[in-house]
Amino acid sequence: MDSTAAAELRRRVDQEVLLCPFILSGLGGDRKQHQKVMKRVMQLVEQKGVESELLDLVCLKAILHEVNRQKKNESETLFKLENVVEWRRSIVEDRRRTSHHLVDSVGQSPWDKLSFDAYRQRFELIRMLVVQDVKHFDPIDSLLAHRGSKVCILAQLFRGTDGHFVAEDLSGCVRLHLGASTYEDGLYFEGGTYVFDGICSPDGNRLDVDQVTLPPVKQLSLCEAAVDGGERCAMRAELGRGSRGDPNDRIVLMSDVYLDDDRVMKALYHLLQGFSSSPPNIFVFCGRFISIQRAHGYMDQAAIAFRHFANILSEFSDKYCNTEFVLVPSADDAPPLQIFPRPSLLPVLQKCFKDAKNVHFAPNPCKLIFKDRHIVIYRDDMVEKLCRSAVFMPKNAKPSSIPKLFCDTIWAQRHFSPLPLFTNPIQPHFDPLFQLFPAPDALVIADRFNAFVESANDQRQLTLNPGPFSLGTHFEFQVYYPTLQRVEHSAYHEENSS
Repeated sequence: MDSTAAAELRRRVDQEVLLCPFILSGLGGDRKQHQKVMKRVMQLVEQKGVESELLDLVCLKAILHEVNRQKKNESETLFKLENVVEWRRSIVEDRRRTSHHLVDSVGQSPWDKLSFDAYRQRFELIRMLVVQDVKHFDPIDSLLAHRGSKVCILAQLFRGTDGHFVAEDLSGCVRLHLGASTYEDGLYFEGGTYVFDGICSPDGNRLDVDQVTLPPVKQLSLCEAAVDGGERCAMRAELGRGSRGDPNDRIVLMSDVYLDDDRVMKALYHLLQGFSSSPPNIFVFCGRFISIQRAHGYMDQAAIAFRHFANILSEFSDKYCNTEFVLVPSADDAPPLQIFPRPSLLPVLQKCFKDAKNVHFAPNPCKLIFKDRHIVIYRDDMVEKLCRSAVFMPKNAKPSSIPKLFCDTIWAQRHFSPLPLFTNPIQPHFDPLFQLFPAPDALVIADRFNAFVESANDQRQLTLNPGPFSLGTHFEFQVYYPTLQRVEHSAYHEENSS
């Protein structure tokens, strides 16, 4: 359509709207809002290819109904599940706009080079976010100038070839003597970035450490401003405008949902039945989904279990037509991979839900965008792995205090899987997915450890663990209210079933 024809079409539409102003009354808004709607109307009229000299009322009503439907979809049903490729691409683009550049060397470097880049980027991120005016950090290559003096370094902790611990930054490495050192509350492990205070030996080859602390990273609000000068916050505000503010928005979170266990499926059926009167916006089911170990006949049993689950969802399809279901696999689910990120469930299992358009198969980890909230979900037993691999953890640590220690540590590292790649394997070029920068609005650590919620503060965002649904006497799960940033612990008790 040329400019003359478009101008004539615009004149005809304007005339029709002037003759029938009541048609726009249901859209609300001021003159600017009406102009915005008219632009959409013009686009739809051009797409429909209206040839008549007069735009009849029926056609105009149909077009305005389509505009109103698009507006409703944008503002009320905003839901997106990013795959790992999209997620990584967005991180790379964000970093390229800042002073913290991310090396994108996928397919160009051998595995050991990619692993080195992953460790280096972890360290550079902390170095960029650390509060510089709290302490002055000496580079390791300058320790020869401070022999016999007290020094403070920011470095990664590793174990050398001789079995001794070493601290390493971008300028070099130094052997550590940790026998008399004290530690700030937290979990300390190989590969982590820490602050080491101590005395440099007379020969400059050893650091006698007095104290080890977590890195003093900036407050989250300052980190956001440092990234893009508020551009990301403005983008979120635009994304969520008109969709944020409903306190009834809910996301139900479950982990270790054994679909081949009759007790679990009975509890799940009653839960879906109970929620059907007031359906949540999203159900998130995290693996492990099959209780038996992978062996002969595993796939047959898995297919039966997932078909059973699909049948239950189809029974409630009318009740949950506006609810999204997200399935996140664990390391124990097929395919049998022990490296992250894990792909979504196998296509043969996804086919069980081919008639359910609101069932989504996510990788692990995954990023869920609901309205203006960004939620990262990670299914792994990271709490146990971090405690088991710790070089040091407080002697008086109790199970009730471990969640806080764990959350303080991963947020200080700005990484929710900060162990070395040989301990908890991650594909090196996907390591940025695990960095808590920029920070999500909520971090879901689906772990077999007891359920916990650590509230947001100036150093971390809301961090929660729904706990295992299938283990224990009660079926525990959590209900997350994204608008209120509030979490409710919930459980289904078998004795309440009829």
